Amino acid sequence: MKQHLVYACLATLFLSACGAQESNQPVATNTGTATSTPAPTDAIQIEDYTFRISHSVEGEKGHIDLYLTKGSANEHVSGANIELTLTAPDGHTETINMSEDAPNKHYAATATMDHTGEYQLAARTSVGSKKFTPRFTITNTK
Repeated sequence: MKQHLVYACLATLFLSACGAQESNQPVATNTGTATSTPAPTDAIQIEDYTFRISHSVEGEKGHIDLYLTKGSANEHVSGANIELTLTAPDGHTETINMSEDAPNKHYAATATMDHTGEYQLAARTSVGSKKFTPRFTITNTK
């Protein structure tokens, strides 16, 4: 009986350790309503970079803004390559290259957001030789 308990404890520790490695990516949540643009309050910090997301939905189109800054001064990071993968509540995925809106100091994309519910975002980002994939959850409340 003690052996089974020891094996169960070891298995639990092993699975917990594996799960921690897989979920090592920070996740932020941003809930917005249709036709409004929430302030980019949800932040993910990776190394010296901060990622903030905001979105708005009008009809079936979503507008997504990603603010990428660096350092304690939160200076806009220009010239990043950002590929956004959006997973809808029904599991459908859409991959979009975000374009830099330099005057407004953020990156932007338009995506189909025709379902009510949570959308998962993965923003594969390259800044020089550095690569990051912050993950966000946004909600379309229509």
